[in-house]
Amino acid sequence: MVYCKHETTLKKFFIPTTDTNIDVRIEYDIPIPPRNSHCTTTFHAEVNIVCKDYYCALHGWYSWRYQIVEFSKNYRVVAFDQRGYSLSSKFTDKKDFTFEKLSADVSEVIQTLGYKDCVLVGHDWGALVAWSTAANYPHLVSKLIIMNCPHPTVFSKHIWSHFSQLRKSWYIFFFQMPYIPEWMYSLNRFEAFSRVFTSRVGVRSENMTKDDIDIYRYAFSQPGAITGPINYYRANFLNRQEKLSKNILKMPVLIIWGKQDAFLNHEMAAECSKYVNNLLIKYIEDATHFVQLDRPEIVNNIMWQFLN
Repeated sequence: MVYCKHETTLKKFFIPTTDTNIDVRIEYDIPIPPRNSHCTTTFHAEVNIVCKDYYCALHGWYSWRYQIVEFSKNYRVVAFDQRGYSLSSKFTDKKDFTFEKLSADVSEVIQTLGYKDCVLVGHDWGALVAWSTAANYPHLVSKLIIMNCPHPTVFSKHIWSHFSQLRKSWYIFFFQMPYIPEWMYSLNRFEAFSRVFTSRVGVRSENMTKDDIDIYRYAFSQPGAITGPINYYRANFLNRQEKLSKNILKMPVLIIWGKQDAFLNHEMAAECSKYVNNLLIKYIEDATHFVQLDRPEIVNNIMWQFLN
């Protein structure tokens, strides 16, 4: 991607270096008016500006770089950093990171950009928020695409009935401690993030370069950008979200799951059928947890088939 200056209120725009006829996209901030007593919340986003349908991707815009380029051909793609991440608004109270508030953010972004609904796409924590948004605001989600993440109710039941998942989820319990997780992850210029992406559990292809890792390090080095993501775990550790288990999703749902996921048991994907009327599951045998980065061509093809 080539970044250039842009003399407007928008911060800058970029043009992909790939040889395609893709619309120019813009990087900018989406200010959301205050809800209750909170100040205005700002979401850092990457958006392409001239397309007919709306596609919203959750949990860090840079992780969707291969999908932004691909789906900008037919969709207005919005991939924003959720609250607490990178340049988006920071909150210090863990109560500001509940599923209810995170899904309300998504609702506000969709409507602020002028759309009545969207194709909602999520991976990992973005997928948990996408599940919650689809349950709480079903009228805003025309189709739901989930990557390597079970329905929250499925996970909350599975972790206590399967020791293999409990063992994989050790870090969730570690994150409940104050201060220590932030300190550990900030050591050696956030070297821990490099290990997550490049170790045997990380991205298995050439699609995660040193430059890519440095971008993630930069994002997490912003003031308060470590505590926010960890507060996602703290705020929702015992948040059962009764509404999620009762609201059966009626929109079409696609789950894409890399079966080499070292963090989540793939058996949970099928269990999601209890909470979805129209569910399609596609497994990618040689992909890890970071499936959209690991095998972007395969993921994009599966998504196109589902969308068309």
